[in-house]
Amino acid sequence: MSEENQNTEHVPYEPWILDAFDVHQEHPLRKAIMFILQDAAQADSAELTKMNLTDSQRHFVAGRLATSKDLFDLINDIFTQANNRQQSPT
Repeated sequence: MSEENQNTEHVPYEPWILDAFDVHQEHPLRKAIMFILQDAAQADSAELTKMNLTDSQRHFVAGRLATSKDLFDLINDIFTQANNRQQSPT
């Protein structure tokens, strides 16, 4: 894991953000958000394997893939923090 990813995992989010993301793992909205982000990453990953891409196009798609992964990790971290906050004693 890169240092950049480690920094985003410990961001103290505003309580209203955590309240909005405080849903169980099987909540339809949570599942939909995570599916959309995973689907975007998979589509970019598949695009990278195309043989006819120029270096510039491959760079562009790799950047999109990195962004998709970063967004997935960030959103997942917010969900996790929101759920952990509920379980932590106050």
